[in-house]
Amino acid sequence: MQTESSQCAYAGWPECFGNPLERASHADHSKRLLLKPPLLPPTMQDHSHVKRILQIRPPLAPQSQAYLVPCASFHSSVLITMGTKLKLEQDFHELRGMLDQTSSFLDTAAKAGASHHPTETKVKKAIEDISTIDSGIRTLMGRVKKSLKCKHLTRADAVRKIQDMWKVRKARKHFKALLRSIYKRMEDPVTGKVYYFNTLTEMAQWDKPLGLGSDDYAANKTKKKAIMTRVWTQSDAAEFIQRAYRRRQATATVRQLIHKLYRKVKDPASGMYYYYNKQTGEVSWTKPKLLGQHGDIAVESTAKHHARATVKADPPNEIDAAQRIQRMFRCGMARRQMHGMISHVYVKIWDDTRAQFYFYNTSTKTVSWAKPKWVDEDDLMSPRTHQAFLLQEKVDAIRNGPPDAAVQYLQRLIRRRQARRRLQVMLAEVYEMVLDEATGEYFYHNKKTGNVTWTKPPLI
Repeated sequence: MQTESSQCAYAGWPECFGNPLERASHADHSKRLLLKPPLLPPTMQDHSHVKRILQIRPPLAPQSQAYLVPCASFHSSVLITMGTKLKLEQDFHELRGMLDQTSSFLDTAAKAGASHHPTETKVKKAIEDISTIDSGIRTLMGRVKKSLKCKHLTRADAVRKIQDMWKVRKARKHFKALLRSIYKRMEDPVTGKVYYFNTLTEMAQWDKPLGLGSDDYAANKTKKKAIMTRVWTQSDAAEFIQRAYRRRQATATVRQLIHKLYRKVKDPASGMYYYYNKQTGEVSWTKPKLLGQHGDIAVESTAKHHARATVKADPPNEIDAAQRIQRMFRCGMARRQMHGMISHVYVKIWDDTRAQFYFYNTSTKTVSWAKPKWVDEDDLMSPRTHQAFLLQEKVDAIRNGPPDAAVQYLQRLIRRRQARRRLQVMLAEVYEMVLDEATGEYFYHNKKTGNVTWTKPPLI
């Protein structure tokens, strides 16, 4: 017993000072005289409700001391755990009250059904909903009761507990809405008091149903929004109309740009449509923004709509009509020639790594993933087709050209072939093929420079 009394009840208390509980006992304080409190100004001594801070500490039991020590340390985790536990206990009591209310309601509904009275469809639906809520409340009560016994929770358990608390809140709101649909708040004309009438059981009671809590049956008055009447001047009205028109024109322009940028493609596997971005090469199942309800309208239909909306001018005379037809024909011919020129410059090549075509400019030697403007992909040629086209173009130029051009072309061919043969003879005299005994393979030795290489030199 002496060893137990000598042990310190506070963590970190020096042993040389003894037990703080024994030093704070009533007997010790009765032996020594207390110091007088310091004098305070008169304005502070007039407060009769102020307690003196210097008081004798009453003796505490070891159980109370063990309970107060963690409270005095004030850990945030302990405070959060205690708050969560109190909230769960409050929900448990509310669920118990709701369960009692639903049980009594179901018993009353069962008695009313046994009396063979006709029941309306809405009342049957209300009974089914309350039965569902009753089973849900019982399940949630079991979960909450189980959670109250748990001290330390994992992350998954904490998330599940928050979900249960949210389900309890939703069930409580649904239950209150059902009570409002069944009970009516009425006023007694004789006494002026308020009573509650059950439309299902046709019973009245003075007390408010327990499931409502602090809510009341006062109907929410629909508030009509006040229409702000503004006096518009002529200039303000004109500016407003201009802004609305410009906004509409800007929206139509953005939609046309999106139509030109995106292409709607059908997936043969799933049968669904996806959207392909021609510039970035990205695909998406969702319709691009800013399209609204016009996502499936083609650009041509929009152009036709705008052309239809134009104001008709006076019919031209014969000379103006002929000139207009000539200009349209020349524009069409120029557009075709430009398409042909661009198609001859670009070559469409397939990339196996990205499973996509890229475009090679034979004039500037540049490549690009984006399709060139004013060109259709069907008009572009592959590398083999492009080489055949260039060869055929040379042959057509010789056939359709003058005889002197054909003679010069044949002379160039003969001179080129003779020069290639002389170069091959010179390379054969410079290089020699030597067998490597170690590997059993041939390498090529340059007699003039002394360099060796495993690869065969060109033109040999």
